Amino acid sequence: MKVMIFTEGGKRTGFGHLTRCIALYDEVHRRGIEVELIVQSDADLKDLVGNRCCKIINWYAIDSLSKVIQADVYCIVDSYIASKDLYQVIVDRSKSAIFLDDTNRLHYPEGIVVHPSLCVNDAPPGSLAGPEYIILREAFREKVHPFIRQDVTNVLITVGGTLQPSLIESIVHLICSSYPEITFHILIGDNYDPVLERLLLSVSNIILHRYVPSHEMKRLMSCSDLVLTAAGQTIYELILSGVPFIPIKIAENQARNMNALREKNIIFSNVTWESSTFAQDLQTEFKRMLPMHIRTKQTMSYDGLLDGNGPLRIIDSLLYNKGNNLFLRKATLQDSRQVFELSNQKYVRKYSINQKSILWETHQDWYKKVLSSKQYLFLIVTDHSNQVLGQIRYERITNHAVISISLSERLIGKKVSQPLIQQSLMMVQQVLKDVREIKAYISNENIASKKAFERVGFEMKAHEDDNKLLTYIYKME
Repeated sequence: MKVMIFTEGGKRTGFGHLTRCIALYDEVHRRGIEVELIVQSDADLKDLVGNRCCKIINWYAIDSLSKVIQADVYCIVDSYIASKDLYQVIVDRSKSAIFLDDTNRLHYPEGIVVHPSLCVNDAPPGSLAGPEYIILREAFREKVHPFIRQDVTNVLITVGGTLQPSLIESIVHLICSSYPEITFHILIGDNYDPVLERLLLSVSNIILHRYVPSHEMKRLMSCSDLVLTAAGQTIYELILSGVPFIPIKIAENQARNMNALREKNIIFSNVTWESSTFAQDLQTEFKRMLPMHIRTKQTMSYDGLLDGNGPLRIIDSLLYNKGNNLFLRKATLQDSRQVFELSNQKYVRKYSINQKSILWETHQDWYKKVLSSKQYLFLIVTDHSNQVLGQIRYERITNHAVISISLSERLIGKKVSQPLIQQSLMMVQQVLKDVREIKAYISNENIASKKAFERVGFEMKAHEDDNKLLTYIYKME
């Protein structure tokens, strides 16, 4: 199994797409799956990419793309430049493909389209859209509640990889010079204009920072009382980090983000670079955000917006889901009550080995034991809302494992058992690597379950005398 991620990042396009693709890369790598970044770039990416497997290639050319893409791989494409023909080449040669799109710029060929955004109003039907799919680097996935200080003493300015000297100069003139008591931290790139750099260094209340890794960026954010930022990927990192910010629209593809922030009542401004009212809008908004109660109110509006699991959901969709809008993830303690309620449904107990109702106290002890044991792989079936819609559990016994599955009534008759079992078997290969055989014990009366397991590749081997159970066996490759 291999995943190839195609994107762009450089002086002209900025690094937002590459940054979120690195987050997806890390999620794939965390699962022990081979992964490679394929980047169209005019910049040195070594600081940003680090020791990740990365090739800088002009994959916008069909000939180059055809040579680099390997047959039967899983592909992710994050681009606002690539043509539809390029997407078609990727679809034709890949097992499954996901396309990230912030602006609905194309009618894509067959594949899974992801719209990571706070708002889903204009997302095409059938796409994976919403805050559940917002991609955050690992350093920013844990939600924090920083202390909001009475006075603004430190302000971070970060306006993206395609820094425009005139924009920075304007911010310095309009804001930094007007507030000498505030220290302004300005993030710049390695190839920044040396003339403007000398000018910035000459201002006593400005500290410059060149490229910083994600953990250092989070530290800078958490130490800031306010952040001036481009309205791109950084706004999501600030939301989950709980830091007050003023977004500046510096590119047309950021208009959607600005609208979503206003719809969620996170901001009430529309600060747009190159607007005739930019100077007045920025000064007004900066002054408005200085009082502690305003900044506190903004951070309170972040509650419940993001959970940081966008990369996990996207990679699950690519590897296991293939567009049915259901997901498999590992069970957590928070799922205990919903698993208990599902397990006690009459239609579930009817086909179980133990058909008696389960007591809550018994379930709690068993559930904690299973989650803490390396002998089990306990998976939850869920949808966009993260509601428990089913469970698939594997118990390892020497070199084989026993599978059990139960689904919510919402999924009965929708023919999702087969793909979910297939997806779970792929996860078994990654987690229970020494398992060579899967056994399923199925009631002879459960016709639908027998058919689902047979379509996956399970073969009926023996009858069990008690409870009229059949033994089905699946040989792992």
